[in-house]
Amino acid sequence: MIDRLKRRFSVLAVGALTAAVALMVLGMNLISFGALVREADGTLAFMSENRGRFPEPDRGAPGKLPPGMSPEVPYESRYFSVTVSPDGGIMQPETSKIVAVDRDTALEYGKKALDRRTEKGFVGKFRYLKYAEGDNTKILFLDCRRSFDAFTSFFCSGLAVSAVGLGVLYVVVLFFIRRILRPVEESYEKQKRFITDAGHEIKTPLTVINANAALLELELGENECVSDICTQTKRLTALTNDLVELSRMDEGDASREMSLLPLSELTSEAAERFRGPAKAAQRQLFVSVEEGISLRGNGKSLMRMFDILLENALKYSPEKGSISLSLEKRGRTAELRVENDTARPVPEESLSRVFDRFYRADASRNSETGGFGIGLSVAKSVADAHGAKIFAFSDGDHRFGISVRFQI
Repeated sequence: MIDRLKRRFSVLAVGALTAAVALMVLGMNLISFGALVREADGTLAFMSENRGRFPEPDRGAPGKLPPGMSPEVPYESRYFSVTVSPDGGIMQPETSKIVAVDRDTALEYGKKALDRRTEKGFVGKFRYLKYAEGDNTKILFLDCRRSFDAFTSFFCSGLAVSAVGLGVLYVVVLFFIRRILRPVEESYEKQKRFITDAGHEIKTPLTVINANAALLELELGENECVSDICTQTKRLTALTNDLVELSRMDEGDASREMSLLPLSELTSEAAERFRGPAKAAQRQLFVSVEEGISLRGNGKSLMRMFDILLENALKYSPEKGSISLSLEKRGRTAELRVENDTARPVPEESLSRVFDRFYRADASRNSETGGFGIGLSVAKSVADAHGAKIFAFSDGDHRFGISVRFQI
């Protein structure tokens, strides 16, 4: 259980860190890309106001540029344009301000931009802008390859730094998780040892009390007080055995004794063993088991879980009520269902708590059924040890059931 807690805590912490770093990297790169686009659009918009070019310098001074634009931009920028006639024909392209793009390439880029309905966008690594120039439409292209290369370099560097940083954070987090959970682990281990040791210590006096009560019953004959002693010692013995078994399941003993088992045969065997008690209690038992289902598991633990689920169904079903046991293969899972009629509806809020130790949806029936509310906790521990999912369900009326889904 502590190992599962460590794993879940580690996964949660590592997942949160990964999500936070991923959002930071994504945010920084979106901001960087947005700045690239805004800078390109600003340059194109300024050029479109000057007939698709930068203004010529006046007597050695730089041309009039918008605020915030570097005077070097007109000399660093590479661009070309194509003019489209009103009938959609592409006229002679202008490529004097770029060497990497020839006439044919300019015409190809112009056709691609013309086919798009957007006023601005990217064709490859060229940002384009469409605007009216007289009766024609002009498409102005700005070379953004250097900006894209810088953005790509920033993106890759950010990923590399983030990966290294996450690796360091993972090591630090895992180290502190172990230290934080160490007191919890020690306390839990002490609790398990206490339950196991106390269980074994309690068994001896209970056996002596039960034996002496049996001798008294032989000497005195039937006696109400002696009968009560025998009944209560049996209940305490059963409770002690359940607590010890629950502690053993939490330690993972069952998971260390796994082998390939015929689940269908085990289920049928449990049903046959239960037919006698069900008939004696005047309950109808319906069994439906699909043949040929196998899984890796612990046979003793699985049979204990079957007994718990069937005994629970018998305890809480009314006289002449029905109990059903089914096993069905569904894809890569095998679903075991145990359902029973109930004298009264099971509250919705109780379904998520029926596997809690000592929890009872109807505490008033404790003495009537003779249970302690710990059986389903043992069943859940068995399911967890086998990697199965177990849950309770109800039809909201007078039907309650437990479903266990095994991976096969």
